[in-house]
Amino acid sequence: MDQDRQSAASFGSAVDLLKSDLRGNLVRAGDADYEDTRRVYNAMIDRRPEIIVRCAGVGDVIDAVKFGRRHDLPIAVRGGGHNVTGNALADRGLTIDLSPMKGLRIDPRLRIVRAEAGLTWLEVNHDLQHFGLAAAGGFVGTTGVAGLTLGGGLGWLVRKHGLACDNLVSVDIVTADGRLLQASTEDNPDLFWAVRGGGGNFGIVTSFEFEVHCCSRHLRHHSCRKMSRGNWSSASAGYSPVIWRSGRRCYGHFVTGGSLLRTSSSRCLTAPHRRWLMHSGRTTSRTTGSRIS
Repeated sequence: MDQDRQSAASFGSAVDLLKSDLRGNLVRAGDADYEDTRRVYNAMIDRRPEIIVRCAGVGDVIDAVKFGRRHDLPIAVRGGGHNVTGNALADRGLTIDLSPMKGLRIDPRLRIVRAEAGLTWLEVNHDLQHFGLAAAGGFVGTTGVAGLTLGGGLGWLVRKHGLACDNLVSVDIVTADGRLLQASTEDNPDLFWAVRGGGGNFGIVTSFEFEVHCCSRHLRHHSCRKMSRGNWSSASAGYSPVIWRSGRRCYGHFVTGGSLLRTSSSRCLTAPHRRWLMHSGRTTSRTTGSRIS
C-alpha cells in the first residue's frame, strides 16, 4: 500500500512538472473544467482520460509524447474531436488535444494554405473565401482538418480536385520518439505517402500545407423527399444524368438508411430500406451555374 502511495505521489509530481513546462494547459480528472474538456462530438462516447494536454504549440506536443512514453500511458490525439468512434480520448490515459492550435497562413498568389491541426474546415474556408479560394476537403464544417485529411478526406470539390490528401503538399509531424519532422515528396517521402490516407498512427501531425483552388461561387442544394420503393428507380435515373453531364464541377449523392447498391443509372446508390431520399450538391462557376431542383 505504501509503495502504491509513493508511486501515485511520484506520478502526481511528474504531472505537476509537465504542467509547469507547457505553454498550453493541462487538465486532470477532477478539475473543474475536466468534463467540458473531455467532451467530443459524439455524445455517446464516455471515456475518461487521466490527463488532457491542451497544446498551444509543437513544443507542448513533444513534451506530451515524451511524458506518455516515459510513464507508459495509452495516448490518443484530438484534432477536431469529430470522429464518431471517439478515438480522440484515451480511457485512463493521456489525450493530446490539438484543438487550441488554430494557426492559419494563406498565400493567395501561390494558392497554398498552412493550417494547424486544431482547425476545422469551416474555419479554414471562412478565411479562404476572402481570396476566392476553397480547400478540397470536408462536407461538414465542424469536421477537423487533421482527422479527415489523414483518413483521405472527401469534400464538395472531390470530383474536380480530388481528396484532401491529394492536395497535401507537406506536413509537420511529431514522431513517437518525440522528434519533429517535415514530410513531403522530397523530405521523408515514405512517411508522406503513409499519412495521405493512412490514418494517425504514423505520428502526430501538427500542421498541414495544402494546395487550394479558385472557387468564385459555390451553389448547394439539399432536399428531403418521401419516396416509395417503386419511385426509386425513376428518381435515380432522372438525377444521375444531371450529375454526369455537369462533369467534374458537380458533386451529388443520395442518402437513405440502407446499404450501398450499384445500378445501371448511377455508379453508387443506397438501397431504399427507408422511405426518405436526400440529394445534394453542386459546385460550379458563376457564369454557368444553376441550382438542381
